[in-house]
Amino acid sequence: MPKDLKTQLLALCEGFDVEDLILFGSKVKGKPFPRDVDVLVVVNEGDVRKKAGLETSLRQAGFDAVVVSPRQLFSERLLLASVLHEGQSLIHNSKPLVKAWVFFLFRLPKLTKSQRNSFNYALKTHLRESEGFHLAPGVIAVPVGMSEPLKALMEHWKADFSIVATFLSFNSEQAMASFAVDRKQMMEKQAEASR
Repeated sequence: MPKDLKTQLLALCEGFDVEDLILFGSKVKGKPFPRDVDVLVVVNEGDVRKKAGLETSLRQAGFDAVVVSPRQLFSERLLLASVLHEGQSLIHNSKPLVKAWVFFLFRLPKLTKSQRNSFNYALKTHLRESEGFHLAPGVIAVPVGMSEPLKALMEHWKADFSIVATFLSFNSEQAMASFAVDRKQMMEKQAEASR
């Protein structure tokens, strides 16, 4: 992101204890002519009371701004998911430290061997396109923005599945695998107990 954008935003936020400035929306997605610049300003808890004035200043400067404290950010699920999925931190020059993932825990009890092979081929194609992971037998993780096509695939093949959404750090594939396997074992025990 251009340094002058960061400088401009920091100047507008002068006097506030800014923890992060996160760009998201069409500007970050690389659209050629974004109609606005979406920015999330994360401020210290004490500065939240003055957020209306800061939001007004940012909007007058041409930004579509949301000002929140860290606690408010985590209570705004849709905003948080969007920021985690596509956000770019101007303060830390990086993506946010966590990413929203959706785990699919599934079984294919009604498929023939041939159907399972076809399902596995379709699943591998989806995972390659979505940057998802096959963590263990019956356990898939995909970024939250790619979960709907996978849900449609599961429904098409009439898989028994459940979905778990969570936030994990970017470098936590091992933690993802452990979490997902534990969750799948719990799901299987519940299925057995209900029989």
